[in-house]
Amino acid sequence: MSVAQKLIDFPEDVPEKEVRKRHRASDPATSVKGAERAARKSAGTKALVMEFADATPRTANELALLVANAYRKNVESVRKRTMEMIDPEDGRLQERGLKICSYTNCEARAFVLREAKQNES
Repeated sequence: MSVAQKLIDFPEDVPEKEVRKRHRASDPATSVKGAERAARKSAGTKALVMEFADATPRTANELALLVANAYRKNVESVRKRTMEMIDPEDGRLQERGLKICSYTNCEARAFVLREAKQNES
């Protein structure tokens, strides 16, 4: 793994609330360390999704496949992080109707980068 890839996977500045929501209260000593690593990795994966999100409506699976192919990531793991990005707490992606997913051939919700949506209006 290259140095650049390590920086993408493990960014330094992870919000404290991300760490808190990921660790178990029953085992705080080891769980907090694991939660910090998971939060950094999750933030890195979301940053990769942002590289491919734009005004083009894409499903979570389509975005995940683009990231997975470009950075050799697990498609399902990236898809989960993509879905977190439409959560009101995150809000970086915004729903833009339904479309047939080119990855699954099923109808699915499509998303655009929030800024791209606002600029088009």
